[in-house]
Amino acid sequence: MSDRPQITALETSDLDTAWRISVEAFASDAHTLFKMHEKGSNDPGSELLPREAMKSYIDKPDKYRSWKASLNGRMVGYTIWGLYNWEGQNSNVSSHSLTRLLNTRILPRAKT
Repeated sequence: MSDRPQITALETSDLDTAWRISVEAFASDAHTLFKMHEKGSNDPGSELLPREAMKSYIDKPDKYRSWKASLNGRMVGYTIWGLYNWEGQNSNVSSHSLTRLLNTRILPRAKT
């Protein structure tokens, strides 16, 4: 068993788990609760990015990088980064180089 998460590509098959993680993360967020109250909703998912948008980000690797963190085979988090420079042009940063950087330099230094 590993004591630190492994970073790998987020895939469309992960979307239901990513959605549940988002709902749980924002269910007690004051801003989300305020927006829900204003709309008369009890569903924190109503204030989140739609699943279809999440899928569209995964389907556009030239514009977005999508990763998941898994601990002992269980997904525990995810991120989606838009890769644009200040002029709005696509970045040329590869997913492989960023994944390698996260797994070899950043995560080993992080406290778990």
